Amino acid sequence: GVGRRFLWDKGLDGTGQVIGIHDTGLDRSHCFFRNDQGNTTANDTLKLCKECQFSNYYEPSRAYALWALEGLNATFCSVERLGKASHGGQKYVRFPNGTGTIARPHNVSFAHELNLYLTVLTGNQSHLQRSPQEISDIYCPKFATALDAEDLDFCCKLDPKNETAQDVLPTHLRALALTLLSRGRTCCPTSLTLENMGEVPFLQDNCTFTTDACTKRQTEQRKVQAYWAFADTNDKRDGHGTHVSGSVAGSAATPGAAINAYQGMAPKAKIVFSDASRKRGYGVWLPVDEAKVMKWAYDLGARIHTNSWGDSSNTYEKGSQMFDEAVYERKDLLILFAAGNDGDQGYASLGSQPNSKNVLTVGAASQPLEYELQDAVPARAAAGRWELKSTFCEMDAPGRAWASGRLLVDINSVLGAVCHAMNQTFHPFSSAHAAKHHYCPKISDENWAQYVCRVNAFNFTAPTGDCRDGLRRLAYAGHSRALPFRRACAETSESSLKRLEAKGLIGERRMAWFSSRGPTEDGRIKPDVSAPGYYVVSSRADANMGTEQCAPSGTEDEGAGQAGKEPGLLAMAGTSMATPITAGSVALVRQYYTEGWHLSGRRNTSAGLEKPSAALLKATVIAAAVPVQGTLEFSRPYDEFPDGACPEQEKFCQFQDPVDQMDTEARRMVVGFGFLHLPSALWFEGDSHRLYVIDSTPRLQSEDVMTLKMRFVNASASAIQKAVLVWTDPPAMESASKTLVNDLDLTVQCYDESWGTIGKLALGNGGAERDTRNNVEVVESEDLAMGGDAASRCEVRVKGANVNVGKQDFALVVLTNATATLTVTVTRAKENRTDPWRIIIIVASVMGSLSIVAIGIGLYVIWRKWKKREYDRHIMHEMLPAMEIFGSGSDEDVLSIENEEDDLEDDEDIFDSDTHLNR
Repeated sequence: GVGRRFLWDKGLDGTGQVIGIHDTGLDRSHCFFRNDQGNTTANDTLKLCKECQFSNYYEPSRAYALWALEGLNATFCSVERLGKASHGGQKYVRFPNGTGTIARPHNVSFAHELNLYLTVLTGNQSHLQRSPQEISDIYCPKFATALDAEDLDFCCKLDPKNETAQDVLPTHLRALALTLLSRGRTCCPTSLTLENMGEVPFLQDNCTFTTDACTKRQTEQRKVQAYWAFADTNDKRDGHGTHVSGSVAGSAATPGAAINAYQGMAPKAKIVFSDASRKRGYGVWLPVDEAKVMKWAYDLGARIHTNSWGDSSNTYEKGSQMFDEAVYERKDLLILFAAGNDGDQGYASLGSQPNSKNVLTVGAASQPLEYELQDAVPARAAAGRWELKSTFCEMDAPGRAWASGRLLVDINSVLGAVCHAMNQTFHPFSSAHAAKHHYCPKISDENWAQYVCRVNAFNFTAPTGDCRDGLRRLAYAGHSRALPFRRACAETSESSLKRLEAKGLIGERRMAWFSSRGPTEDGRIKPDVSAPGYYVVSSRADANMGTEQCAPSGTEDEGAGQAGKEPGLLAMAGTSMATPITAGSVALVRQYYTEGWHLSGRRNTSAGLEKPSAALLKATVIAAAVPVQGTLEFSRPYDEFPDGACPEQEKFCQFQDPVDQMDTEARRMVVGFGFLHLPSALWFEGDSHRLYVIDSTPRLQSEDVMTLKMRFVNASASAIQKAVLVWTDPPAMESASKTLVNDLDLTVQCYDESWGTIGKLALGNGGAERDTRNNVEVVESEDLAMGGDAASRCEVRVKGANVNVGKQDFALVVLTNATATLTVTVTRAKENRTDPWRIIIIVASVMGSLSIVAIGIGLYVIWRKWKKREYDRHIMHEMLPAMEIFGSGSDEDVLSIENEEDDLEDDEDIFDSDTHLNR
């Protein structure tokens, strides 16, 4: 649903492409992935790969949980730590008129947030006044006792997803549990249940695949042709993996299906999927060899692999090395990673996965307001209303929201406090059925939109109206999934979006404030590109393999007491959403080359590249990038501002940095090379620009130089619009201070022979000195300083500046505004001694790909230290191979920049859930 149909209309639709995905799960019964719409029998034939499955990782999980318990004990036994403001959490904000709101994210203390949850659960505002010392006196003994006894059962009872435990927890511990969830903190070994503790051995990564379901792609399946049930066999409700997969390649079997208005970027591509999450549906689990999921997909034919998950450690770690090695050993495999959603933390906020040199790292930008209002907001409202109807209108069944009994208890508790404050009589609901009988008609009638917006706007500080409308506060008590009033209220979303646009924070090609920013720890440019990631509409999982979800917005009631059919679409936001859109786009690029479009601007399969390299695909995507816009906004401590600019009592203030005012070098370092726009690079017959590529040959050693001489006819200005050099670099050692192993240099110089004008010698990435850190180098037309003169000749050179391992292959993409005749020469440094003018003529665009075995080189390893306990990060990766997903359907994180005005819900999937286990 994102972008125009230009490439699809040309015939580029992903045909012949296979894409690998590792994510939380895939609802294969969704009509985007079913074999035949509406035919259940034909849709239940995929054989699952059940070898090399997830092991519970008990011993490492227990070790990490004890470490986390130690950290929580240190926090709650320190008055200073409890009272210190830190990034994240929720905050109660009072306005000058006496009203107030609950806002997120804010830089607040543990103490403040814990008091907030106690107030929510009890309705007693006096809890907001408790001091850090009082809180420490209550909770420190409990953590200290648990730590002394290594009692992880205590930790697991504090997990709000443990509904059985939550039913019996006293209120002050429920408030603690919700605070820990909001902060993404846990000391429960989340990889196992309490019943199987102590018996599960540590997984060794020595298994091999032997069955056909694991080793052969099931080509008779329409869309999903392999499914490795590594962690599970399905996705959760509103699941991340199903949404991601829809954006990549989702499409209904019936071409005219209404839901196909939101089909994926490569609708004819096939999917091989590895399931990464357990039943609780959050976190991404990996084998000890983290790149094993990519290797498995590659062996099944996938040449593109997309990953919308990662940690927040801006270092080159064991996983970074594994992913670089996987690409280095499979030169035609392009791996994509989401940049992450820590942009509000400022610069250098990437994770270790996007630190990998050879992957394509993707940041998020926003779409035009028109798309958000016409597509995203209605999809959000439909999904929100469906959840409300499922909660209140399924009269004949208990319903999942009521299963534990906690929702009924909390409704009566919170509404009792609200009604008491309003001097209204409240008779507690005697049963779930009684509560449903009151609310279902309001959510079902024709005025439902006004009602849900009225509940969403209920002011708890100065309440008016029916006190039973005060349900929204329950979202802060862990019921946001069952009671998504904010999501269902389109009016609120629309007003928030319009305010954001007025501030210049959303709009076409504007960087999303949550998108993690570069540079990497060793100073490289990342992310590489950005793509739409702000409220993207894609497929919605319902966690029921017996339904197909083909109705975009769901259907109305099918009968008395029935909620109707679930909506098939969901709007989510994050770099998680931008990455699959880019992966689907890469599939179109790969099809472009394999079908031979690059030679004449027309399909010519006989001249297609059999194995276009990952470097070529990456170079083409970067060549297609256009400048991003907008303002970067994030919180900084008060002492980082000029005197008086941020009052000390505020602790943190918002910092703004307009992208448009950055110079090219600084902008690239922070947000990458630009926003993906494939028509800017792919050349078709009749276009005003041309595309020239060289892939994989020649291979260079130190001091070797390849020169591409281009002579133009009827050129204007510099003739070369952009030149992009990318090479797949050998993996570096973990924590290397400089990760580049083989260094190539790109230079471009143009001449106007009619006037004798010589343009500037432009260096790769526009610096005054050659780039010695990146394995991507770009020269743009403004770097060439030709002024108004028309270049008749340009020379593009690639030099082996310092090749330490083997011979280095590369891909070169050159965009021009005129047709050129080409000559390619290679000067070999060693051979120059006897044959200094050896010339090799190469036909541009028709190079074969090469495969080289990785060779390690010795670099010093710098190990990072945890504040409380020192761990070997390699071991930690083996111990707990879990990551955070980088996408959300929630409101409080995506719209939270408006938190001074909006009372935001705390949905289950949140950007900043710094769970440690998942990062």
